[in-house]
Amino acid sequence: MKKMKKTKAQAMKSEAGFRPGAHNLRRFGPLFFLVGFGIVIVASLLWPLDSSLTVMLSAIGVVVGLSNIEDKEVSGFLLATVAFMLSAIALKQMDTATIFNGMNIFNVVFPRIIDNMIAFIAPAGIIVAFKEIIILAKD
Repeated sequence: MKKMKKTKAQAMKSEAGFRPGAHNLRRFGPLFFLVGFGIVIVASLLWPLDSSLTVMLSAIGVVVGLSNIEDKEVSGFLLATVAFMLSAIALKQMDTATIFNGMNIFNVVFPRIIDNMIAFIAPAGIIVAFKEIIILAKD
């Protein structure tokens, strides 16, 4: 029997987790994550959370959820997202003045970091969870 060579498109389809049209987006996924994380830190130092910042961080989070998470990473990502959200909510409920003992910069910046990270991570978690629900519903 003659062995046929796979075309580039066939080879790409056989890769785990391949989705048509997602190749370019997936290539830039880690960059979107780093940009989002950088915006979280810089924005937390300079500005309070407002609606335009929330929309921007949420949009980047959606792109990260669509592009960055492979099929084999879904469980770990969702577990990390839930753990982060629960921890962030618990930290938000605590009195930061007693945690940081009067260090005013932390009393202002720390809650902003938590708020910005929630605005960034939650949409990614929702997208990944929704994709997993659709996959499970198909089976």
